[in-house]
Amino acid sequence: MPSHLLRRSFWIAGLSAGVAFGQTSPIEAPASLKPPQEQATTAPKATRNASADLHAALSAGFKFDDPAAAKKKKEEEETDPDVDLRDVDKPRNAIVRLPKFVVQGERPPVFAEKDINTKKGLADLAVKRYLSSVGQALNKYHLPLIGMSQEQLALMMYEEDQRLKDMKDFGEKVYLYRQAGDKTGADALQKDIDRTFMRTSTFADPPK
Repeated sequence: MPSHLLRRSFWIAGLSAGVAFGQTSPIEAPASLKPPQEQATTAPKATRNASADLHAALSAGFKFDDPAAAKKKKEEEETDPDVDLRDVDKPRNAIVRLPKFVVQGERPPVFAEKDINTKKGLADLAVKRYLSSVGQALNKYHLPLIGMSQEQLALMMYEEDQRLKDMKDFGEKVYLYRQAGDKTGADALQKDIDRTFMRTSTFADPPK
């Protein structure tokens, strides 16, 4: 039999077998390739991992406090004389706050170096302050009728330093008088400063 007739016979036989046994149903496409309207619209329900006791404990931990009520309660406790304010007003940094009180009385006197030192003690203080170790060695010995001792030299430097310091302090007071508008008081204090601290010549008249 020729080859083309043989192929024709096989084709007819296969077609007949398909008609006899019936056509199979088409292959169904996967869900991911289906149109959006055919896909499932319901999402999976989330499950709660926390237990009922844990949920209740978390809910009880976040308690709401009315700010207005808390402020009113604090004011009532502060006005109550029997309540200790240290228990009411507790700082967050745990520092203990002492109650406020006013001290009434005179201030303690401020003593100057001349008031608390003897003459010899003041001289020793001046030597240590104004003379170096070299100066103390050079002025250790002196002639009583010609030179001065290291104590006398140091005291002279001490007195000069105190004079300049007092002039500065009273000068600041004069400035405050002028800033306050008291020109008369400022002029009077300045005149007293000139009479007390200004060095004058023996041949010149003192300031008026």
